[in-house]
Amino acid sequence: NVAEELERAREALRPIPITALCSADDLDCRGRPTLDEMVDHLRDGYDVLYLVAHGALSKDGEPLLWLEDAGGQADVIAADDTWRPDGRRVSGLVSRLSEMPRLPRLVILASCQGAGVGDEPASPDTHVLSALGPRLAEAGVPAVVAMQGSITMATVARFMPALFKELRRDGQIDRAVAAARQAVQERSDWWMPVLFTRLESGELFSRHGRAVGDEPEAFWTRLLKDIGRL
Repeated sequence: NVAEELERAREALRPIPITALCSADDLDCRGRPTLDEMVDHLRDGYDVLYLVAHGALSKDGEPLLWLEDAGGQADVIAADDTWRPDGRRVSGLVSRLSEMPRLPRLVILASCQGAGVGDEPASPDTHVLSALGPRLAEAGVPAVVAMQGSITMATVARFMPALFKELRRDGQIDRAVAAARQAVQERSDWWMPVLFTRLESGELFSRHGRAVGDEPEAFWTRLLKDIGRL
């Protein structure tokens, strides 16, 4: 249910303005959820990527995500590059993001509502997201929040707003995740959200909302590359 998933994301991120990619003519979407469109938008300098997708693990244990192609059909995207039988390379999600001059500061990996019973539906795809989280952190994303098991949508609906509320308070992603877990501590699956981070201090954003850079040298290197492309 695209409308419900989009509303859940908007509620979690509010009042942060968002750009949505989805296949629904009656919703406020800026394009299809293809890998190319996602990367093109991220080049505009977004700080947060909130990715909702079904997934699976390959026979080799590689995480796979179901996005769309330009025609609206399912497009299975691997984490790393793969090769077709004719020898052509197919870019994976992690490699496409790692090629960007400026990565998002935070990536949220959330699964669509999947298998479950009654009013406690849970997604079966979350183990894929916990496998993808470390790959994104290794590629240079400062902080990744993923699910390490099957989590109920009721828990997600309470965890995410608490996460962003606390993150806006002081920019500390480790404290925000801990506080959001506490907000759902009475839930049996409170421990499912996990943080992968390469930050030493845990400071993802400054108190005034400005993104904190990795180090001055990296900032100037990326700036010069951007200037060189003009």
